[in-house]
Amino acid sequence: MGGQGSGGSRVGAGRKPKSAHEKVLDGTASGAERELVIHPPAIVPVARPLDLASAEQATWDELAPLALAERTLTPSTSTAFRHLCEAIVMRREIARTIATDGLSIDTPLGLKAHPLLTQYRGLTQRVEAGMLRFRLSPIGKPLIEDPKKTEGDGFDDLDDPTDDDDDDAVN
Repeated sequence: MGGQGSGGSRVGAGRKPKSAHEKVLDGTASGAERELVIHPPAIVPVARPLDLASAEQATWDELAPLALAERTLTPSTSTAFRHLCEAIVMRREIARTIATDGLSIDTPLGLKAHPLLTQYRGLTQRVEAGMLRFRLSPIGKPLIEDPKKTEGDGFDDLDDPTDDDDDDAVN
């Protein structure tokens, strides 16, 4: 365990990189990063594929404006977005079938879990990953935090309002 040749840097170890917005707030952004934050690229509308089924079209119409606002739906990512819409529709259909049949089914060997539960779980994981990929689901923290507003000189918490005289001063 351990020793020479067994280590190396671990994936994901170390300080996480700052976003372009955080770099601009800190004053460490390059000129290109400042330009990207000040003048973000224009939103390019992506046309919905014509051969989608009606349920997939409805899902596209529901999610596409949100992904466009997040700037994650682009012409180069439209195929992955299409797969996300298809997975969402398939997951809903499987959920509807499981709700109709029940969570368990009767077999000659007794009650068994519904055979579509494993497919449902796999599709749920794919949908969640796709939603995160297009920034359509919360990640638990804000993308940009507002700078803290301070009142006064920033040393108000150190000032003692009851200490009026300077008896403590050393002459």
